[in-house]
Amino acid sequence: MPESEAPHVDDLLPLRRRFLLRGGAVLLGLAGAVPVRAAADAGTPSPGQAPKFTISRAQIVAALATQFPQRRRMAEVFDVDLGMPRLALDPARNLILTDFDLVATETLFTRQTVRGVAGFACGLRYAAADHSVRLARVALERLDLAGVGEPAASQLQLVGHNVAQGLLENYLVHTLAPEQVRLLDAMALVPATFTVTATGITVGFKPGLG
Repeated sequence: MPESEAPHVDDLLPLRRRFLLRGGAVLLGLAGAVPVRAAADAGTPSPGQAPKFTISRAQIVAALATQFPQRRRMAEVFDVDLGMPRLALDPARNLILTDFDLVATETLFTRQTVRGVAGFACGLRYAAADHSVRLARVALERLDLAGVGEPAASQLQLVGHNVAQGLLENYLVHTLAPEQVRLLDAMALVPATFTVTATGITVGFKPGLG
């Protein structure tokens, strides 16, 4: 995964007094060791405005590329090859869309191989346990297969749902740097909103409980 670049200090610190800037700048200056990087949001929020930062489209693509292409046995009878994901961002629905070229071979009787495209829609969530942003509520949106009749078509629909739940649900997209986590903890802020834009994901923060 690419190394991280810390968000701009002012993006993370609009809700505290200026004396926190010295410690915060030192902490964020050490953030280069994180495996996944976050690009700083270009704007500086005004006092009282919630901070935010952006994970770029390129960074999402890089995160998905770490586990693909791959082969899996699915629905007990299919060997499934999934190609490299093709990413699209859907701001209107606030979703990440991924398409995969799919090759499925029935392994028990016919040994038939079918080819097609599987498309998935993905939301996002924050996992507090490891301070990561992950895919969530992943759903199969389309499965285009040429020349496949029943019962194989229904079985391959099950394969698509297995991909959604077994491979993509909870998939790691981004991890906050330890220094960023400590600073956000000190400021009692937590990631709260994920807004899909034409260029990436804007992550917003809110005051935490503690």
